Amino acid sequence: MTISKLIQECNLQLVAGSPDITVTDVTDDSRTVTPGKPGAPGALFIARTGTSTNGSKFIADAVAKGASAVLADWSSLTPPAGVTALAAPQGVAIDHAFVGQVAEAFHDHPAKKLRLIGVTGTNG
Repeated sequence: MTISKLIQECNLQLVAGSPDITVTDVTDDSRTVTPGKPGAPGALFIARTGTSTNGSKFIADAVAKGASAVLADWSSLTPPAGVTALAAPQGVAIDHAFVGQVAEAFHDHPAKKLRLIGVTGTNG
């Protein structure tokens, strides 16, 4: 998926880099970042705000492992060179719920394609 499509669907803000790159994965765990092959895209790393630590501490690790783009709160950080930097809409925290929205958009809204059938009954 291209960054420009994620920007459009999630109302993200482009801080640095190109919106025309493609990402192959979305993760908020720097240990699971998948690098692209030389000249190919890599993952979007989301530096999520946690309860005990902040994901921004792991941006350098994610970039070193091949992340092509990083979504973070850049208010007190400088985006790394050569990486597309994205920010959440103003006033929106990068938390579990927001990470879920980005992942849902990346995977083309799979919940919209599900059919749900309920079976109810009584015992007697």
